[in-house]
Amino acid sequence: MPRLLAVIPAGMVALTLVAYGVLSAAVVVDRLVTGELRWSEVWDGWAVTATLLVFLSWGVALGVTTAGYALTARPTTTRTPWWGNLRR
Repeated sequence: MPRLLAVIPAGMVALTLVAYGVLSAAVVVDRLVTGELRWSEVWDGWAVTATLLVFLSWGVALGVTTAGYALTARPTTTRTPWWGNLRR
């Protein structure tokens, strides 16, 4: 299986999850700062807040895993040093 067939979709999903997690956290913080949302509401709705953090951490974990796979599954080629091509 070509490695890019796995790396490209996984990388796109990782970026999407991280972006969603960061933007969602930014919205919650903005609403807390402006007063539209109170800490008591965040505490009562802890499952929603925790889910936003799960998306962020899941995206980071998928990105790290994808990068690791891309590095370990890259094709290995034996390269001759530049002096190996010199004719005597």
